Amino acid sequence: MPIFHELTLALQWIREGQIPITRSLQRICNDAAIREDTKERMREAHIFDEGVPGWLAELFLIDGLTEAEIAHVGEWPADQKEALRAELSFVYDADRPINFAWEIAEDNIARMDVGEGYDGVSLVVFYSPRNTLHASGAPSPA
Repeated sequence: MPIFHELTLALQWIREGQIPITRSLQRICNDAAIREDTKERMREAHIFDEGVPGWLAELFLIDGLTEAEIAHVGEWPADQKEALRAELSFVYDADRPINFAWEIAEDNIARMDVGEGYDGVSLVVFYSPRNTLHASGAPSPA
């Protein structure tokens, strides 16, 4: 789950519905040159089953994500990563934009929803369980 360093940062993430991972996905997945370069890769089913491929990890690093954030993406459940890959393949082929958002899950269940947002734009929302959020250096709440 996301690790925050300051209360003000956590509040900003909650208010904006964005964390560093969703911001990075937003930029990378809507960049025309990156889309063209990765379109064929996104058609390959289960390319994320073994974690974050090196080419994507490099894009994340260039975009400013930390190694810990990239490792977190690699730990997502395989079915969620595959659903995201399939949606990216669809939007790349359809030349549609995609938006990413993050929320705290009221039911304390980590999940990802893929659907259509406003104006036919694809929308991926990641939900983090409230009981797993914690400040770095502090123990997770029981």
